[in-house]
Amino acid sequence: MKKSIGKKACQMMFGLSNGSTKIENELIDRMLAHGVQGMVIYPVDGAFYSEKILRMSMDGFPVVLVDRYLPGINACSVYSDDRRGGQLLGEYLLGRGHRRIGGIFKSDDMQGLARYEGYTRGLLRHGITLQDQWVTWFNSESRDNLLTDEYGVSRLLGKIASCTAVVCYNDAVAVKLEKAFAAHGVRVPQDKAIISFDNSQLGELASVGLTSFDHPKESMGACAARKLISMMSGREETSTVMDWGLAERNSV
Repeated sequence: MKKSIGKKACQMMFGLSNGSTKIENELIDRMLAHGVQGMVIYPVDGAFYSEKILRMSMDGFPVVLVDRYLPGINACSVYSDDRRGGQLLGEYLLGRGHRRIGGIFKSDDMQGLARYEGYTRGLLRHGITLQDQWVTWFNSESRDNLLTDEYGVSRLLGKIASCTAVVCYNDAVAVKLEKAFAAHGVRVPQDKAIISFDNSQLGELASVGLTSFDHPKESMGACAARKLISMMSGREETSTVMDWGLAERNSV
């Protein structure tokens, strides 16, 4: 496919990893074999980065990472600061009078860990003592089973029984939590508020619309494309941190 990006005519290849590191590596190899001169990559979730991305960056191959900053990789990134995002979510709830704020976070990717760190920092900065039982963790393997069985739901609801609000890793988790609350007679936001990340259609179409911080997706993609074209022309580029947006709905 040929498109014009600015005044540059480019031939583009697209690939979808479906969240698989194996497929991601195969796509990178396939594109390199076709002689591509640069890549914009949305890396697979994970606390550890791809060795192939590391190798390309070490070799000076133009790579721009989208929505990820991977420490130790000398690759240009366009991303939102997840630590800052976690802190902002916590402070948003604090500003609305909540003091007992639970959280559900993903343990095996950098976004989840950074969002948790920001959440804890936000609470501690305002003198809120964090309780271990307020936080629930899941990973890539347990993601699909999160909040799907009565035991898991009852256990989580017991952990956050004293909380008045919950910070969720993303909208998919928040929608599951909202459904679990509804099944157990917990009203949102009257009994417990929910706030999350992504501002996706899931959150928009939820029975109680989710208040959610979002990535400026179009701006992020456009910025990444401009940086890649610049790097392919021999210029140096630095990473860019994008501001968070906020979609306020009815869950807080």
